[in-house]
Amino acid sequence: MPLFVPVLFCAFVVLVVFAAVASYKKNQARLAALQGFALSNGWEYRAADPYDLPERWPGEPFHSGFGRRASNVVTGKVGDRPMIAFDYEYKERSSDGKGRSTTTTYQFAVCALGLPCVLPRLDVGPEGLFSRIGQVLGMQDIELESEDFNRRFRVRCEDPKFATDVLTPRTMELLLRAGKFQFRFAGTDIVSAHRGRLEPADLVNRTAVLAGVVDGVPGFVWNDFGP
Repeated sequence: MPLFVPVLFCAFVVLVVFAAVASYKKNQARLAALQGFALSNGWEYRAADPYDLPERWPGEPFHSGFGRRASNVVTGKVGDRPMIAFDYEYKERSSDGKGRSTTTTYQFAVCALGLPCVLPRLDVGPEGLFSRIGQVLGMQDIELESEDFNRRFRVRCEDPKFATDVLTPRTMELLLRAGKFQFRFAGTDIVSAHRGRLEPADLVNRTAVLAGVVDGVPGFVWNDFGP
């Protein structure tokens, strides 16, 4: 065996170990920043999930794959609304048809705000995460008056009038400024999930957009669906 083969193998092992250590340190720094951020805002941080969060909301990404797990849970209030945010992951196994299988882990950052009453199911976002589940449930694609918004977002709801009532011109403009943003009305919560891990700055931005969407719901909608 040529001498360079074991040398290359050893170098590869060193690189793998180095990458694993660097990833671990980076994640520990993220968690420390998240805990400090929660404390500075009067919020509470828990490393483990005490609420069975993977079963709390319908649809993707919460009912996909196996090994579903929530962690690094932050709870508190945004304004007068209860807030919860956490890291979420699940796994999927695929086969190459030759008896070999691989397992892929998908990671998401999730944040949600509480609502004063139950609202109809409404999914808004780019084609992908939330739009596929709408097809399964038979929810309708809703076209709004803004062509720019229609190009950027998919809107699905069983009640087209509710969707058009909630997505006012001001709310559509808010979402256009937010970029690739997706959310769902689910029961008494508005929920947003995106690929990646929970970060303090991103948590601030996403909860602000969610609060803006809720603030934009017209008063007559609240009167129609709750006290």
